[in-house]
Amino acid sequence: SSVISMIEVFYDAKVYADVTKWNVESVENMNRMFYLSSSFNKRLRGVWDTRSVNDSALFNDKSDLSESNSPF
Repeated sequence: SSVISMIEVFYDAKVYADVTKWNVESVENMNRMFYLSSSFNKRLRGVWDTRSVNDSALFNDKSDLSESNSPF
């Protein structure tokens, strides 16, 4: 994949898509990727290759998501 930024990709969205097969190996920034998101229930740890990510503030207090869904 050539995508390097996924900032606020799911901003204020209900996430039902199966993103487990996404190729994120080139992504460097996932800051606020799930900001204000809800309804996401997929385990990403061990599924996504996040070795290139240097900004990973995916989750925050404004999200209904849990750290157990984090790819880190």
